[in-house]
Amino acid sequence: MTGVHEPAGLTDYSPHEAEGAERLARSGLGSPTQLAGTVGNRAFARLVHEGRVVAHGRALARQESRLAEKAQNGALTVSSWAAVQDDWGVLDDSRALVENAANGATVTLLGKPALDIVVSESTLAEIRRTVRHRMMEILHEWRQSLDAELSSTHWAGSRLDVQFKIRQRLGPLYEAILRGKPADERFEYPQTAPHGAAIVDTALSMAELMGEGGAEDALANLAQDFDAPQRAADAATGLPAKEEWCGAFAYMELAREGLKLPTSVIGNPLLGTHPPAAGNLDGFFLYMPALEVKVGEAWIPLEQHHADRGSKRRYQVLPGGGPEWDTDTKAYQGGKTPRLGMISDLSKLDARPGDIVLIDNAKGTYADHITLCRSYDASTHTLWTIGGNEGAAHPVRGSLAWNLDTNPAPSRIPEGALKDQSRVYAVAGFSVVDYEVHTYRNAKA
Repeated sequence: MTGVHEPAGLTDYSPHEAEGAERLARSGLGSPTQLAGTVGNRAFARLVHEGRVVAHGRALARQESRLAEKAQNGALTVSSWAAVQDDWGVLDDSRALVENAANGATVTLLGKPALDIVVSESTLAEIRRTVRHRMMEILHEWRQSLDAELSSTHWAGSRLDVQFKIRQRLGPLYEAILRGKPADERFEYPQTAPHGAAIVDTALSMAELMGEGGAEDALANLAQDFDAPQRAADAATGLPAKEEWCGAFAYMELAREGLKLPTSVIGNPLLGTHPPAAGNLDGFFLYMPALEVKVGEAWIPLEQHHADRGSKRRYQVLPGGGPEWDTDTKAYQGGKTPRLGMISDLSKLDARPGDIVLIDNAKGTYADHITLCRSYDASTHTLWTIGGNEGAAHPVRGSLAWNLDTNPAPSRIPEGALKDQSRVYAVAGFSVVDYEVHTYRNAKA
């Protein structure tokens, strides 16, 4: 199953969904945004139109009345206006109105209540910031019920259906957030705000999930043009023909959804996996080499800036050991152990659709192949991958289930041996800052 078909209930109004939503509404549980996120925009709108969500309708009316009174008294601000908008389209359209208006012009922000503002540099900056924050909050609110559905699903096909649903429902909202300006603050959100860390993490999870969806499309369209994924990956990275293109494929799909790497300083680190070193994939996720990022007029260590924004990269090597493992570790780490990034057990593993997954095909004890996480069931430690350069017969392929509880021990298999000892070596995830546009330089010694 590719996960690219549209599951039932995404676009059609479902009476079953309506009944469930009506029960939720009568119980008084959840905000309108959460209710709409649970059943879908159209189902929620239909319920309101039919008068079946009376409690929420009255609450919204009271809220709008209070806000209208505030607006008349001049007490409504841009921040308080944005905070009560549950329609991200209203936020996006209002932002566009302000961005396209001249300084000094009066613009009416949409939604209920409407708000008149005079455009200036300060109001433009405030609109961009408050709209971004509210959109990210809505994304987080709507993801919660869908993530719960995903967590309760353990069959691969069903998980892909849920992931497809998330992309279909929330993909346009993610794209609206990605369009935000300034480009170096696309996903900025205050860490001191309630649920700040979770809201930022949701944005990152959505970015990577969208990239994984591109890989699903490549797999689904393979029959139309067998060589298209390799040509596209080579073109996206400038990779010469006949080179190993697994990393180029992963990069291409993630870059289409906003990934921006410091390629002008370190080249493209996703093109190859090796023992961690400056400039390669493994080193990149461990902040090798040390870079600085320009924030305003200041240069700040990149790792520190990621920490300040509440989103550091992840590099998690699955547990391993044995004589060959220890020998290789010491050889590449100056005699030091344990291996960089190794987690103590699988309960520590954080793997999400769109993460980088490194595979060790028993040519040594480090990885030699790059794929994407297709899905991961943390309750059963079951991982599925999807990647390019999977062999002449499978340019793009989705893996069978990897049971990480029985991940093979690291070993070297002689070239040409038939025994398959491939193992999952590591899982790596980006910072949400990697999806913004920044200026980088090598750190000064």
